[in-house]
Amino acid sequence: MSNYLIEKKLLLKDIEEITISEEKVLVRGADEIIKEVDKSSFGGGNVSGTPNILSKFNSNGNGLEDSPITIIGSTAEITSSIANDSGLKFTNLKNSISYTPIARPTSQSFPRRTAHNKNTGDIAIIFQSGNKLDVLDKNGDLKFSTILSTQPTGLIYDDSDNLYLVVTNNDITKIDKNFNITENFSNSGGNPYLYFASGLIYCLKYDGSAKTVNINNGETQPYGNGFVHPSSTFALGDSGEIYSLATDGIYKSEGTEKTLFYLPEQATYFSKAVYKDGVLYALNYTNQQLIALNSNGSVILTAPVGIWPQDLIFTTDGNIIVYSNYSSMFISDFRLVKPSGESEVIFNKPGTNFNGLYSDLDNNLYGVSWSSGFWGKFIYTEKNYLLALDNNGKVVGLNKKDFVNTIDLKSVLNSNSEAYFGNYDFAGILYGSDGDREVQFQTSVDNDDYSNFRLRKDFWSILGTSSGSEAGISSYEGNIKLTQKNSSSNGTILEFEQPIAIGGSANIKIPAKAQGDYILATTEDLSISGSYNSIINDNSTNVNNPGNTFIEKIYYTKTGKNVYCSASVSIDTNTDTSNDLAYIQVTLPFPQSSTFPRLNAGNGILYGGGLGNLIIPAIIQLEGTNNTKIIFSGKSGDNGSSYQGEVHWSYETD
Repeated sequence: MSNYLIEKKLLLKDIEEITISEEKVLVRGADEIIKEVDKSSFGGGNVSGTPNILSKFNSNGNGLEDSPITIIGSTAEITSSIANDSGLKFTNLKNSISYTPIARPTSQSFPRRTAHNKNTGDIAIIFQSGNKLDVLDKNGDLKFSTILSTQPTGLIYDDSDNLYLVVTNNDITKIDKNFNITENFSNSGGNPYLYFASGLIYCLKYDGSAKTVNINNGETQPYGNGFVHPSSTFALGDSGEIYSLATDGIYKSEGTEKTLFYLPEQATYFSKAVYKDGVLYALNYTNQQLIALNSNGSVILTAPVGIWPQDLIFTTDGNIIVYSNYSSMFISDFRLVKPSGESEVIFNKPGTNFNGLYSDLDNNLYGVSWSSGFWGKFIYTEKNYLLALDNNGKVVGLNKKDFVNTIDLKSVLNSNSEAYFGNYDFAGILYGSDGDREVQFQTSVDNDDYSNFRLRKDFWSILGTSSGSEAGISSYEGNIKLTQKNSSSNGTILEFEQPIAIGGSANIKIPAKAQGDYILATTEDLSISGSYNSIINDNSTNVNNPGNTFIEKIYYTKTGKNVYCSASVSIDTNTDTSNDLAYIQVTLPFPQSSTFPRLNAGNGILYGGGLGNLIIPAIIQLEGTNNTKIIFSGKSGDNGSSYQGEVHWSYETD
């Protein structure tokens, strides 16, 4: 057989149709010779894909099979058989959290115990030797330091930033939030494990002895009968119940009653317990496990943790960080435990052994290392990616935190600060132009029934309407106004006018009554000073209208006070008619009405222009439970009569 080298294109126009038992294909061999090979030598399998589906090689690599990607027109659709799973994965865009450590030395080595002030973030530290106390702020800076007269062995903060320390003579020393020290505030009974709740410090000891200290006065009381179940690990519940985590189980003490709360499958040492929102969380040191127990003692969560678990911290997003420390090299293991029980290591830190670990609102962790004598902080960083497009249309990941930071309230309001709902409901936040922006909210049934709130630089108002009536309160340029109007726009306005009090605070007080209604008097009806003097001089008003009341005034005064009244009146009747009755009198309607004698004219006492004096009896004791009404009135005589004179009355004030 001869071989020919063909260096040009080979065109086969006429191919003899033959029948063969197997399909053949031409291949180029390694020796560059085209050969005829049976198709079956390539192996089995489907070598074609379904139309519109992007096919992929099968697991054997000898055929094609359908993929989850279908092309529909110009759209690629991905099908996933897993719920809440799109089937699309970006390898380099994984959500993650990280902690960046920083550290600074403490003033003394081997910190013994710490206490955390939840309000300020401060950490109080006592040391393995000596009587020193340091207080560091949440950034590790020294805030306070002192040398106590005796060595402290335990410490706790209350909810008002006051610190309490148990010292070696069993006394409790109090350091208030201003760092004033009170020694011998109380006595712990030698119990160094301290817990605080509802104004009480619970002092516990490994032998089970228990007592409480009232932080208001330092008084001590035995808890229950003075003992709970012995343990070195305790937790305090919301109602003052004490959980003792012993090797043979977890016991619950409520006063004098003690019950077995949880029985583990084997002898277990619990290194830490925290009671939160009705759930007891406990670190199983023996089995390297976090368990959570509900109010019935049933396990509702288990999660694996590191070797020698020491502490647990709750994050602001509902997760738990468990700190473990193992080996002679003090290798710290930090694990994130989710509510589902999923657990993962988030970082390790060699050479540290924290004596109490705490967190802030930003999920940063901080505490004091017993082994290294350092204050340490781990700065929390979170990356949660959002998918976005760059300028070239490429899908990229944008950190959610960075994305949120680009959206500020000002830009949102500048974009659209007004919203209408229907015809009358409205919300506007700082709409308008700079220097004259306004806030307004309105809810309504229709144009006649609505409630409205407005706030502007020099004005605010709260207004409500119903069937045309209107009630509101407002302030314009510092003046407050209360308005009540009816549907005809008639109404009453209560307004504080200038000038306001300038010598200090002026308090307007309205006394309360046991029951009944108030009647407010105007300045014409009410004597502010407690006395009233009036000049009567009416020579024309009632001259041609005899018998009418020429003056009638009403005053109010307090009960239980004395009233003094006097009057002198000159009346000229001009006509000698003894039946004309012109008079002035004062009436005090007590529970049993009392009317003073009146000064009459025309009945022979005052006649023909005579002058008479009416002296009201002095010192009239007011009675009754309500304020007393004083009526001063008079009537004219016949035609042409005139009258003039003075009336004086006063009452005792406080």
